[in-house]
Amino acid sequence: MHVEWYHGAAREFARFNSPRRDPHPSKIGLWFTECRETAAIIARQAARCCDDEPTVLTVRLYLQHPKVYQTYRDFLDDLSDRGRGSSQTLRRSLAARGHDGIEIARSDTDGGPVRRDVAVFSAGQVEILDREPLDAPGFRP
Repeated sequence: MHVEWYHGAAREFARFNSPRRDPHPSKIGLWFTECRETAAIIARQAARCCDDEPTVLTVRLYLQHPKVYQTYRDFLDDLSDRGRGSSQTLRRSLAARGHDGIEIARSDTDGGPVRRDVAVFSAGQVEILDREPLDAPGFRP
């Protein structure tokens, strides 16, 4: 696994909270990307709705045994089949098989280049290393 991953956020915060109990695919876990440019795109999109200061967080993840999907579509298919449409159900099923998150090997969602994205199942798997507002002098995605 990468040493550093990125998370785009509408605003700066001190720590992650564990994923909400919500059936939506995005709530399978806490999402991160290997691509700083994609994190910046996500941060700008998120900040539009709340007039906050978009931020890219650099993190270290403790992810030992992710379930690997080649594409986001493969993940959605498994969510539909094994998860019966619920991210909570799929997360429980994957955790019962020893997985602590998921990896999308060739993600092309949310803009930016094709890259690896991951979602961890617990906030305890995330260590924030740096926070950088997008309007900080010298910020470059």
